[in-house]
Amino acid sequence: MREWHQIVCLDQRLADMTMRKCRKGTQVLVEGRLRATLVSEGPAQWVRTEIVIDGSGCDITILELSKPTRRKVKKPRVRKN
Repeated sequence: MREWHQIVCLDQRLADMTMRKCRKGTQVLVEGRLRATLVSEGPAQWVRTEIVIDGSGCDITILELSKPTRRKVKKPRVRKN
């Protein structure tokens, strides 16, 4: 079973390394804090949960690299606060 999560990396060095080495399907271990945000779109509302990597005690460990794919993969967005 696969699970997909939103990850926000505020450490530029770690974000650059992750963007270079990871592709869709790469298995990673993420250590960070959870941030929940209420999202409203018209009458619909839901909670979006993100894993935030922003300093001490936070890390990304690559467990298994994905096989190269021919499909175009979107680059992860890097948020600046």
